[in-house]
Amino acid sequence: MIRATSERCLITAVCDGMTLNMAIPDLQRLTELQLKELRDKFAYYGDSWLDMTFEQLKQRIANEEKELNSVVTPIEKARKVVNICNLYAMLFDKYQQQAGEVGKK
Repeated sequence: MIRATSERCLITAVCDGMTLNMAIPDLQRLTELQLKELRDKFAYYGDSWLDMTFEQLKQRIANEEKELNSVVTPIEKARKVVNICNLYAMLFDKYQQQAGEVGKK
């Protein structure tokens, strides 16, 4: 069962007679913000991330995480987290692609 509260989504799962209640972050909102950010930046960067190496992506993530510590307002921090999530999604995609290629050999 999934039920939403005004603050976050709660999942109730029953397994082997035990009931577990778990709060989860607002992943739908995060995804919406990630897609908006990608659309906004596409005009400038296109799909250039596809040409980046694993190391280049990891370095970009490290730089963004370092910048996260220097931003002040909660809005700036949230936007920086969205950027970091997008970079991790790009890295994830590259690992998935690599895993698929390894599985084909």
